[in-house]
Order: sequence, then C-alpha cells, then structure tokens
Amino acid sequence: MKKTPQKAGAAKRMRVDTYQVQKTMYAFVDGELKKTMTLGLSSLFGSRFAAVKALRKIRRAHPTATLVHVRSEFTEQEKWARFCLLSMVIRAGQQGERP
Repeated sequence: MKKTPQKAGAAKRMRVDTYQVQKTMYAFVDGELKKTMTLGLSSLFGSRFAAVKALRKIRRAHPTATLVHVRSEFTEQEKWARFCLLSMVIRAGQQGERP
C-alpha cells in the first residue's frame, strides 16, 4: 500500500502560539545593569489581537510593559502537555482574569 503524505495542516495544529504582557525589572549590580525579575502582567493569550488590546490597557499603569510571543512545538507523544497549555490560554471572545 502506498502511504499518503502527512498534511501540513496536521503539523501546524501541533504548534501553539501564546502571547503575554510582561514587565522586566533591572538593577545595578557591580556597576552593570542586570535583569533581576520578570513579572507576567497578564494571562496567556492565543490571539495577538487580544494581547495587544490588553497591552494598551496595561501600559496606562506600566509604561514599560512589553508583549512577549512564544511559539511551542509539540510531538504526538506530547499531546497531553499541549492540551494543558491550551487550557490555560485565553482564546478570542473569552474574558479572563489573571488567576
């Protein structure tokens, strides 16, 4: 039997893009500016549009907040980890507060 090639769409579904608004704290240590702490100011978003909307609101109180994009790739054996990550992501149309 001839094998059919795996569709590109199936591989694409195993990838999860997440966005989060973060703020990084810096301090002078021995005359150098070093990163001391990173604060997550929002929940994880699955939509860039929703994340930018949240960033605009958060920047009123935190002008140095930035948007961080993370792309996670999963294999067939890591389906459970992908499911857990997707359960934490706020999708378009959902309202969510930080836990």
